[in-house]
Amino acid sequence: MQISNRVFVVTGAGSGLGAAVARRLVAEGGRVVIVDVNATAGEAVAAELGAAAIFRKTDVTSE
Repeated sequence: MQISNRVFVVTGAGSGLGAAVARRLVAEGGRVVIVDVNATAGEAVAAELGAAAIFRKTDVTSE
């Protein structure tokens, strides 16, 4: 799969598996949208990844 120059939306990326996936995608040349309900954690991961990432606070759960 070509990752370079593509944009990926990663939910739950403020911690755990989602953060690990986001880090790997950026390491492989991708860009990511960090999506998480926890703004503090999501912003921290986005800051760590630099210009290749942006953060959006979003709750993707269904009620």
